[in-house]
Amino acid sequence: MKAWFLRVTYPAINRESIQAARLAPILFRKIPLADLHVDMGAGEIGRVVNKFYKTESPRTRGQHAGTLRRFLSDTNVGDVVGIRVNKESKLIFGRLADGDLRLFPRLEDENIKARPLALLADHEQDEMAKGLPESVKSYRGTFCNWFSGDKPKLDLPENEIDIPDLSENKRRQFLLGERCKPAEAGKIHSCRCRFGVWTSALADFSG
Repeated sequence: MKAWFLRVTYPAINRESIQAARLAPILFRKIPLADLHVDMGAGEIGRVVNKFYKTESPRTRGQHAGTLRRFLSDTNVGDVVGIRVNKESKLIFGRLADGDLRLFPRLEDENIKARPLALLADHEQDEMAKGLPESVKSYRGTFCNWFSGDKPKLDLPENEIDIPDLSENKRRQFLLGERCKPAEAGKIHSCRCRFGVWTSALADFSG
């Protein structure tokens, strides 16, 4: 079994509205509903985030893309989701149900999107709450995997999708040249730089 943790921080959404709608909401209000769907590929998600959040930093866009990838593509129908609404201590537990992304009822004008959710029975909710590790309770992100297999754990997203724009690519190429010794084409990824996940993506510039 896989279980996910979803943090929703939005004043117009509360426990009652989620339970009544039977939906797991996620914001990303800048992106129209028509541009997102369940099972989107990572590249497609990256292009959409780059388009609607182009004024944000590459780091922020990478985080947005990673969150959407987990919410839309890494999850499967039947996976358990624990939802923390605003600052409420008690989570709502349910299983992702079949169906595509849709707008949250009564918040259509605010472009709040959500996935169908089948609520767990009360005794199942209690059991899930008992097994919630402290690392999940203190998590400040939006969406992560906290249980996979037999042992509860917080699976933090360390390497998000990186979607730099053209100017950022040029800056990174310059920094690579400053920090690394000359390398043959295809070997530039062997240089260890503080940007982590992007070094191998710049191998194409080494020729």
